[in-house]
Amino acid sequence: MATQKKQVKIGIDIGTDSVKVCRLIQGPQDIELTNVARVEIYPENVADKLADGVDEKINSASPESAPVFKKEKDSAEAEDKEKLAQKKEKIVNAIKKGVKEADIKERDVVSAVAGQSVIVRYIEMPHMSMEELAGAIKFEAEQYIPFDLANVELDYQVLEEKMEHTPDKMRILLVAAKTDLIKEHISILEEASLKPAVVDVDAFALINAFERIKSPDKEECVALINIGHSLTNINILRGGVPYFTRDVFLAGKDITEALAKNFGLEFSQAEKLKRERGNVTESDAFNKALHLGMEELVGEIRLSFDYYENQATEKNISHVFLTGGTSLLPQIDKFLSESLGITVEAWDPFKDLKISGGVKEWEKVAPTLAVSLGLALHVEK
Repeated sequence: MATQKKQVKIGIDIGTDSVKVCRLIQGPQDIELTNVARVEIYPENVADKLADGVDEKINSASPESAPVFKKEKDSAEAEDKEKLAQKKEKIVNAIKKGVKEADIKERDVVSAVAGQSVIVRYIEMPHMSMEELAGAIKFEAEQYIPFDLANVELDYQVLEEKMEHTPDKMRILLVAAKTDLIKEHISILEEASLKPAVVDVDAFALINAFERIKSPDKEECVALINIGHSLTNINILRGGVPYFTRDVFLAGKDITEALAKNFGLEFSQAEKLKRERGNVTESDAFNKALHLGMEELVGEIRLSFDYYENQATEKNISHVFLTGGTSLLPQIDKFLSESLGITVEAWDPFKDLKISGGVKEWEKVAPTLAVSLGLALHVEK
């Protein structure tokens, strides 16, 4: 009897502040994580040490009355060509460094895009054959995608051929990404001497990791929340199937910027403080401000949950799993659990994986690697 050949897959998560690389070996019985790397794209954004007088600045501020959390939207269009070129160079260099540090020899990689140029919609259509759907989906997409369809890459997946309560309808996941975004993403990978085998969407890579590694309860309704550097992604799954996806443009960077403004600090100093002293359940001046900074994000999460539960005919959300860099803040799970009235935990994707010896040192930051793991676990439909 022929044995099933093991497959090597590389997932690269290109975030706005760091690049995460994972190498998996997938066999018929298990999945082994063999190589990992995480590289800061802008290492200058985190101070090497705290400046003199930082504690005095914190203790003299009054976070209760300050406008702690005010989001100012960034515009990529406002950046000039020189800055964009410098930014691209930094990303390419970080990818090269990550691939080298993880000792990756393979060139084919799975990566993903995210942000305002990516649109995700869950839609319903009358039941029809797959052939009919392929011809109709573009016309249907015009109602839901706020971009010129001539300038986007469009994809879809049938989630339910016959919806449980309305069997004459199909439930479909519709995704559109601007062609320019995809081309730039591919260009970055190619400049890093890599071959993009698949370009996915961050949110679905996270869902894929959760489904493949966690094997969720088929009856449970859960939320996956990835709190990254500049974007928070909220997904709601029922029976392991996605029912809601939303990107919120409030995340770790915005909290750091608010802390910096509140205490008159440089961004790099505020970021170092957040990483070293951040604990949203503590009552010192810095963490009071951090707590206030988190409140708006909590409001956006609650808004998303309310929207889903008002639309859903099934169970309410019973459990929240956190990933991303901000999920590493001490006690953030307890803070969110108390704020939302739901059980919250930071999800450790390493827990249910076979991992090689050298990877064990990454266990403390495993929640930051969930998207790259999901990318490496990508399976062609």
